[in-house]
Amino acid sequence: MKTFRMDHALPVDTTIPDPSLVVLIGAAGAGKSTWASTWPATQVLELDHFRALVSDDAGDQEATDDAVFAPPSCASNNALSAAATPIPPPPR
Repeated sequence: MKTFRMDHALPVDTTIPDPSLVVLIGAAGAGKSTWASTWPATQVLELDHFRALVSDDAGDQEATDDAVFAPPSCASNNALSAAATPIPPPPR
């Protein structure tokens, strides 16, 4: 995992046990996607990616209902393979 820098935050221990399921929640612009980008792309489950798979458009909000069913299955498979899996929330 790449180093993540938080200049304006209190000191925080970002050690995450492996395997883990990490769900990133926060306000728009808080750095969720930036932090998730420190993991290999194969270990990050983003709703935009699954929207693109079901509708060919990552920003198609109408595809959200169909797209939300795929990440839990992928997360289960990653957990079985002992991979840390961060899941940032979709942008609003």
